Amino acid sequence: MTDSGKLIRNGAEIQIDENGGIIARPADGQKLIVEDDAVVGSLEAEEATIAETEITNATILRGDDGWQTVEGSSRDERLDNALAQSSTGDTIYLERGDYSKTRTGSDAIEDGVCFVGCGGNGVLGTTRINADWDIEALCKLENIRVSDVTVNINSRCMWSDLRLTSGNSEIVVNADSTVLSQINAFSTAGDITFASGTEDGVIGLAAGNVSITDNGNNQVI
Repeated sequence: MTDSGKLIRNGAEIQIDENGGIIARPADGQKLIVEDDAVVGSLEAEEATIAETEITNATILRGDDGWQTVEGSSRDERLDNALAQSSTGDTIYLERGDYSKTRTGSDAIEDGVCFVGCGGNGVLGTTRINADWDIEALCKLENIRVSDVTVNINSRCMWSDLRLTSGNSEIVVNADSTVLSQINAFSTAGDITFASGTEDGVIGLAAGNVSITDNGNNQVI
């Protein structure tokens, strides 16, 4: 049977969210098993086995060696360890909840990886950055919220489903050919600024209280 777009079987539930992410919740006392490691979009599951790797809402790294759960005492420590173990082209599946470590200067994001956040419904059950970040390498981000922070994009970046959830967040683009899409700030305000001299960037599908300033030669659609 279905309920609001959900597929429910014996207490387990699978739903495709509005961003194409997979929300999967096993029934009480059960685990979700995903046999195919080519998961598209984001996957939210508290108790799951993905391609024979058990997870309990932990940061997951998918690289040339397959899936692995990354250890650590907090979300930020697990992300530190995932970044330390990752290589260019790897994907890091982030946990739901807040990431609170400032990642600027010597702690800036310098690995060319893809970050995928949890899906969830609205703000509940999602991945959120609530500390300043600097992105210094080719990077892709999907389904990640920001909360009252500044993110400096200093290398080409693609960010889809960017939601500004509280405070007055600022995204500053200092790199050419950066693409930001599916942006919204329905209950707050946010600023996106393309710096002088930048070009060939694109902002698409912005909604809500998003202020966009293009000081270069970029496209707003």
